[in-house]
Amino acid sequence: MFRLFFFVMFAPLFYGCSGFDTDPTSVVSVDPPEGSTLQPFEDITIKFTEVPENLHVRKQYSPGDRHLGSENNISLSGRIATIHMPFLYVQYNSNFTDIKHGLEIHLFWGHPDEKHTHVLKYSVGPDWTDGVLRVNVGYNYKSTWELYNKVKGGSIISKSLSTYIENISLSHSPRIIEVAIVKLLDIGFSQPVSLEEIRTRLSELGYHPLTLEEGLELRRQFIAQPSDDPLMNGFTTLLSEESMKLMPRCVLGDSDFGKIIGPCDDAEEIEEILGGTFQIVYNPQITGLGWQQTGRSLRIRWFYDDTLLDPYKLSNSDNVFTQALSKFACVISSTTLPEVPSNTAWWR
Repeated sequence: MFRLFFFVMFAPLFYGCSGFDTDPTSVVSVDPPEGSTLQPFEDITIKFTEVPENLHVRKQYSPGDRHLGSENNISLSGRIATIHMPFLYVQYNSNFTDIKHGLEIHLFWGHPDEKHTHVLKYSVGPDWTDGVLRVNVGYNYKSTWELYNKVKGGSIISKSLSTYIENISLSHSPRIIEVAIVKLLDIGFSQPVSLEEIRTRLSELGYHPLTLEEGLELRRQFIAQPSDDPLMNGFTTLLSEESMKLMPRCVLGDSDFGKIIGPCDDAEEIEEILGGTFQIVYNPQITGLGWQQTGRSLRIRWFYDDTLLDPYKLSNSDNVFTQALSKFACVISSTTLPEVPSNTAWWR
């Protein structure tokens, strides 16, 4: 009788106690939330109830695709996992100008005999939709000519650019810069203004000029540039005065058609030396000059000291190169990277 009493009283301790029947590890929260529209450079952070063992991730690259591509760029700190830029590949699809829906992240964890899974569904928007572009700089090109050839391979460029390649300095410290495209109208200009006034105003607002290297990388990496977005289809890079002087053109005289502008080398009479900057444009139509074909382009634009830029050219002109004079690309932040990640072949 005593044995029966002992079994009845203490059986719950053996068969009902949670200490012997732990719950499986599960997902607590996800940031950004499932169903969100991500930028290609965004990370995803997942919090678990416990440390997920043998955690790995696979991606579904397109809606309905049965193949899952492996994702190795994941870090785990205790119960928190971070998937680093899982949809970065979309940024480098030249046709990516619209939001892609139905992309999935598949999480797997646990022991072979007790696997757990969780599926995250997202949409992905082009990087340019927030008006800020992320550009990777400083990845040890063998020479400036290597960078030049990579830009030339993906864009229509000013023929004179080759003249200035030796003037460009390359950095060897990998970093990511964030570049904002700013309308002159949005920074308080309602009348035509000089480039110096624009540079001063942008500096007061905390914006910084690009280097020539950064301008070339911006053109090279912005392969998803739209042709019909009024902000991002074309803009002028803000360069420092020193950088502009590295791309000079000289006023050699007058003609019936206006000023004659040509190379400064061996010029006998030079009235004025002009500084140049970049225009980064997606040109939807041929505008009359041989090199201005349709597609992505990099144009060098020279400025007289007294040139005035009209903020309203954004809406008063149908020429994308003219519209680009009312918008400027400026650096808003720069983050130095400690090392080049092993899976960054896309940066080169």
